[in-house]
Amino acid sequence: MRRIAALFAMFALLASSFVAAAQEGFTGYSNEILSKAGYPDLFVTVGPSGLEAPDTLEAGFYYVTLSAEVAEQVAYMNIVIPPAGLTDDEVNAQLLEAGNGDVVRHGWNFIGGTNTPNPGQTASFVLELKEGEYLIGASYYSVEANGADEVMLTSPLTVTARVSDDIQTVPEATVKVEMTDELRYIVTPDPVAAGPQVWEITNTGVHHSHHVVMVGVPEGTTAEQIISEAQSMFAGTPAAGPGLFAQFTPGGYAALQSGGNTTWVEFDLTPGTWALICFIMEDGVFQPHLLEGMVTVFTVA
Repeated sequence: MRRIAALFAMFALLASSFVAAAQEGFTGYSNEILSKAGYPDLFVTVGPSGLEAPDTLEAGFYYVTLSAEVAEQVAYMNIVIPPAGLTDDEVNAQLLEAGNGDVVRHGWNFIGGTNTPNPGQTASFVLELKEGEYLIGASYYSVEANGADEVMLTSPLTVTARVSDDIQTVPEATVKVEMTDELRYIVTPDPVAAGPQVWEITNTGVHHSHHVVMVGVPEGTTAEQIISEAQSMFAGTPAAGPGLFAQFTPGGYAALQSGGNTTWVEFDLTPGTWALICFIMEDGVFQPHLLEGMVTVFTVA
């Protein structure tokens, strides 16, 4: 799941201290650089009154800002192209299943999205929208309920040919993440510089969708240790006493991306050891990518 607290609850991870930390707040979100890059705004607000978003845009790069209508709630969004032939109810159900349950059904194209870090806060990212027909899927929920009260809404978005004569350039990123069909993250450079950095996150594969769950981990932690603990927990045999997952610090998040898609997200990380983890499960294969090795540990200096 994109909400880290709920992610580990799915595995019955016995990580109550981490769950509490996740509810206290994510530490890595930033908007100092991308907000000043000059891209046109795309505002998305979701809540009990509905989903507020544009229905027509021209092709180009956009600075997308997500907010929850109710200050006590948080919100999630992804811009998608659903498979043909689904009913509206099936679209909403599968979007909720992907965002809340990390189960990706066949045929979906997830362009990119985000989750607000804490109640009353916004989340932003940059995305290039190409000409075509899309859906904006957005949901809202309360942190206390771990998403059990989540409501998913959708709104159609038509992206037309670009007619503006202003010149747009690709966001300048200082950190790049590749998500591969071999179920790996490749982080460049390593170490990553501390402070606000623009991250270019690209799914370079074609067969799998991935997301980015970023957590701070104890110094010396390895990817193999994270995978091993997850395997034990998934098998129902967690180690006695607090494990690694209970020591994770929630950092940041980038929502599902299908192959060939890129988002630009800004994170401000403190020096230390960090990890990227993918909890996505394929349709019919109820084993998260984490258990197949999709974890990368990197350093921030």
